[in-house]
Amino acid sequence: MLLFDKFENRYIIKGVITNLNPIHIGAGGSSFNPLEVDNRIVRYASTNEPYIPGSSLKGVLRSFIEQVYPKEHCWVTIESCCKKKENEIKNIKDEYSKKPDEYAKKVYSLLCDICKVFGSQETASKIYISDLRVREENGKKLYKLGVRDGVGIDRDTGTAANRVKYDFEVIEPGAQFDLYMVFENLEDEYVKSFLIPIVEVLKSGELKIGGKTSRGLGRIMLTEKVDIYRITKDNIKDYLEKGLNGIKSLSWSDFKKQFE
Repeated sequence: MLLFDKFENRYIIKGVITNLNPIHIGAGGSSFNPLEVDNRIVRYASTNEPYIPGSSLKGVLRSFIEQVYPKEHCWVTIESCCKKKENEIKNIKDEYSKKPDEYAKKVYSLLCDICKVFGSQETASKIYISDLRVREENGKKLYKLGVRDGVGIDRDTGTAANRVKYDFEVIEPGAQFDLYMVFENLEDEYVKSFLIPIVEVLKSGELKIGGKTSRGLGRIMLTEKVDIYRITKDNIKDYLEKGLNGIKSLSWSDFKKQFE
């Protein structure tokens, strides 16, 4: 059982994500300006550059894991383990109100494996994903934007609704984004059952992100070289002094062999 009271390990995964299809991660709201696209994608306000929110990718990965382990774990959006064990958790909270360490261990032991790794209302997440910024090469940002047309659907007839045409912005295929994903204090069993499957599904190109995936949008793929850094008590001093420059990265194949 690894909580957050002391450092045990950190896994940092760096790579490049490419979108195989157009992707649309909406900024929310619609523009009433006839000269603007109706549904725009998320952008940084400071640079106007598009990006993939780390929280969006984390949500997609959690859904993937929930599908892989449907019987053993909870579906957090439907009935979470915290909700199902609400009374039990309350009793522990009352009993160990003056022993926070014991309280944390007791509650952690009640949670399903997915909530232990992805977090819940009772425990912090062990996985962090930074916003995926567009890569730059020779001073040029590696992305292109496009616009697609859409039509509203009449829910009664299932056909195109009259006068409900709209357009939406997309990032065209082939854009490149930097991936920076961290797992903190991860038990070895969760390296096998969570970290490795997550990276493998990203490498497969089968994961979809954003909106309108049923229309063929959203496929992304972890391409090129994957670097993984394993930081433990043995090399934490080098990491603190030199950052990742002080840590030797492992290839993905060498890393997986350590857990076979």
